[in-house]
Amino acid sequence: MTDLKRLLTVKELANYLGLTVKSVYTRKSRGTIPANCVVKLGESVRFDITEINKWIDNLKLSK
Repeated sequence: MTDLKRLLTVKELANYLGLTVKSVYTRKSRGTIPANCVVKLGESVRFDITEINKWIDNLKLSK
């Protein structure tokens, strides 16, 4: 059986990170949220929760 990736909407990611939806879009466009976390589905944007968690872990380690 393969691992299924959980893709979050912008609203779900905002709730997960404790940010506003606008902040998520701003961070995405500025590159603060790494590109490997972003999944484009047509015109929709989703965020890979596995990559988001790795990014957060790396932020903790870099402090």
